[in-house]
Amino acid sequence: MIRRLRMWRYSVVLSLVVGVWVDASVAGRALVRQVRIDGTHRISEDRVRGWLMTRAGMPLDSLLFEKDMARILEGYLNEGYWQVSVAFPEVDLKRGRVRFRIEEGRRTRIDAVRISGNEHAASDALMDEMLSRSGSPLIRESLEFDVETLLRYYENRGFPYCSIAPDVSLAPGGDAAQVRITVDEGPFVRVDTIRFTGNRITRVEALLREMRMAQGGSYDQRRVDRALRALRRLPFLLDVDDPLLVTEPDGRTALVVAVHEAPAGRAEGVLGVVPASRNGVQGLTGSFLTAFVNLLGTGRRADASWSRSGSGASDLDLRYHEPWILRRPLALEAGLLMRHRPGFAENRMGLGVRLSTAGGAEVRLGASRGGLRPAESGANGFAKGRITSLDGALELDRRNDRWNPTSGSFYRVGLAWSRVTQNDRAGRRLRATADLHRFLALGRRTALAASLHGAGVAETGVRLPDGPLRLGGAASIRGYREETFLVNRALWMNLELRLILARRSRGFLFVDAGVLGDAAAGEGNAFHFPLGFGLGLRTVSRVGTIGLVYGLARTDSPGRGKVHVRMVNDF
Repeated sequence: MIRRLRMWRYSVVLSLVVGVWVDASVAGRALVRQVRIDGTHRISEDRVRGWLMTRAGMPLDSLLFEKDMARILEGYLNEGYWQVSVAFPEVDLKRGRVRFRIEEGRRTRIDAVRISGNEHAASDALMDEMLSRSGSPLIRESLEFDVETLLRYYENRGFPYCSIAPDVSLAPGGDAAQVRITVDEGPFVRVDTIRFTGNRITRVEALLREMRMAQGGSYDQRRVDRALRALRRLPFLLDVDDPLLVTEPDGRTALVVAVHEAPAGRAEGVLGVVPASRNGVQGLTGSFLTAFVNLLGTGRRADASWSRSGSGASDLDLRYHEPWILRRPLALEAGLLMRHRPGFAENRMGLGVRLSTAGGAEVRLGASRGGLRPAESGANGFAKGRITSLDGALELDRRNDRWNPTSGSFYRVGLAWSRVTQNDRAGRRLRATADLHRFLALGRRTALAASLHGAGVAETGVRLPDGPLRLGGAASIRGYREETFLVNRALWMNLELRLILARRSRGFLFVDAGVLGDAAAGEGNAFHFPLGFGLGLRTVSRVGTIGLVYGLARTDSPGRGKVHVRMVNDF
């Protein structure tokens, strides 16, 4: 008897398993062959079909049908059809046909908008800020936009704790709606003082002047946002947290800003390795920079850099930056440049002023004067002379992050005029440059960085030895040797697909391309069309920031790639 019971139990289990397997196989064969949509009149069928996840060739899935019903309702609500209804789709298992039936109803319009609780703002003033008005369609996205707009309105006028509660009343079967906006303004806030945390080196007065936000005034979110953007652009701050409003023990309201300082000093080295040229000599290029970006916590800056771009070509550049002259957003700059090229050497001293605005714009004007000295051999025909230069530039920085931007833009245009005198001869040069950078987030950890550059040089009389544009290498068109192209006019682009690895780390693929006029080489109006591509990595480690770029020119084999290694050590 017990044996028969066991056999019966095993038979039941086996039947259940076989039944489940059969049902699964049948469900696996039941596929969607056709999706039909009935009842679309005011919104096209193709548009509604685009909202659906159910497609021909997919398995029949009731959960997916429910999600599609919700997507249809959401789509119609966003267009102002609040009376829409969608029935569960009819399913023909034999033919694999799924049919959605929609009753659109009439488009719902706003009958009246009423605002309450607004003691410190006139209703007419609030209505002027809104998109939702009497007689307009009731669109959910517009109503959400109106709520955000009213919140910003109050935040910019001293009410950061304001809350908005919308309520929509629909008459059953009707096409008119009543919209009620209930405002809870909260207390009026005055920023009595601004306090910083995390500034171990930087002085408080240096941060306050960069914020350009008066203490004692009413809270204004626009001013707070501008102040935060100004702080985040500073080279001696790594990051700035969103501020907090805190009530001090004496009853005053403080705006507390937490800053994360970057080290005051930075040593940077770049080494470039290029394959052997036709004479069999392998090329080395490099640069070294020592910078103090926050001397004594005041925001003063001093730089010393040396670079080598090829055989017999090197630069030494010393600069000093004094910010906020006479307590104004005006900076004074001084510099000394020593440049050596095959056949000549140049020494130049310069002064400049830089005016910055709270919106991220900077205007620079400068002047320099120096001497030109030929090489001892005199083989290149250069003569001793004097060089005088005037230059100006305009910059606009709207990047969301200085170190690893994923959105925003950076623009720069510059113009420089130079005059050289050699014995009884003279020459003039005019150089114009433009740089446009745009950053676009593609996902949580991916971004696209695109930049467009243009430059041109016009010369008359005696030509300056450094007159042509010197392009190619890590700073312009990667994949080529440093200063491969000597041209008088150029247009090139840099395109990077970035993977954000950490706060200041990223990996990227790049493509650089351009159109370069070769008039500087004495070849008439010939043009070059360089194309470089490759990959790179920028990572922060305990020993500093390490950057590695491997680039190939269009005609290079993998073994002919150029490698640039960059090392930054903060101290």
